Amino acid sequence: MKYILIVLTFFAGLAPVIAQEKKPTLPTGAQTVIIDGPNGMEYVSSPGRFKIRFPGVPNEFGGTVDSKVGKLAVHFVVHATDVTHAVNYTDYPMNLEQPELVKSFLDNARDGGLARVAKEEPRILSETDVSVEGHPGRLFQMELKGDAIIRHKIVLVGNRVYVLGVGTSKRPDAQAEHEKLANSFFDSFKLMDPLEADRALTWKEFSFAEGKFKIKFPGTPYQSPLELTNELKFQVAGYQSAGSYSARYLELTNIVTDRAALKALFDSMRDAELEYLEQRGKKAKVLSETDIAYDRYWGRMLVVELPNAIYRNKTIVVNKRLYVLNAIVPKVDAHSTVRNAYEELAMRFIDSFSLLSETGKQ
Repeated sequence: MKYILIVLTFFAGLAPVIAQEKKPTLPTGAQTVIIDGPNGMEYVSSPGRFKIRFPGVPNEFGGTVDSKVGKLAVHFVVHATDVTHAVNYTDYPMNLEQPELVKSFLDNARDGGLARVAKEEPRILSETDVSVEGHPGRLFQMELKGDAIIRHKIVLVGNRVYVLGVGTSKRPDAQAEHEKLANSFFDSFKLMDPLEADRALTWKEFSFAEGKFKIKFPGTPYQSPLELTNELKFQVAGYQSAGSYSARYLELTNIVTDRAALKALFDSMRDAELEYLEQRGKKAKVLSETDIAYDRYWGRMLVVELPNAIYRNKTIVVNKRLYVLNAIVPKVDAHSTVRNAYEELAMRFIDSFSLLSETGKQ
């Protein structure tokens, strides 16, 4: 237990107090499974989309942190005895695997972690770039003043960063065993198929009081600003797994009810979306565009084909508020057995949207 605060502080600047339990249990509704097999206890997390072997039943908890890119949800899975084993994952509003971002993100993650534990006088002992199932990462080991050695493995998977950590003592006679423990823990980490995870999950409903709406996601969404143009500055709640799901909203200057004005607004929104995609090198082909009604409000449903994805966009105007619901899923062969599964996930997200009452109650 004595290494746990250092490990967690290094991860994300959080140092929550973990209550020790004689018989630790999984949190209610966590959608995690413990499988006790011949090679040890495997922890399987559908929301985390990973599997890993802990030496015992871990504790799971989470929180949020404010960052330069918005409010991010952080998740921890920890087993702490004489040796601390931990996994942290955090979702960001951008693809971290872009070649121009990988090195700087990993360097910043290392430097930020070292700064957070500076009072422990950390010293890097080794640092190596690694690849995990084709995803970039970094493996390093550091020692702290007193009696602590921390080993970390950072892995970037799309917009998600995983950090695996093992905290041990500095005992010279135990280092070979500690290295073996850490490598065994790191090597047991396996990624789950996002489609399998999304379909297995019971999606959770999240309410956004400021935006006055609620919607379901397969995991905890990040929240960040998004600027399409100087006029279109949205607040976004988003999550990426088998698909990219996002709900945006902004306040309009005036209430728009005239059908001609609404049509002009929806047309301008369509053009802004297509231009935004084109600027990011995604050649777009409109497959369908349909005027729709949501309750007593008007909207537009747009389906666009991208080189490797299908982009669904539902825009609704509610008095002075503009909502844009996006679901982007992989484009697969027409005869693929998973084609309908991706479409079902996209529509599950879009159709789960509803308005909150004026009091903010559901």
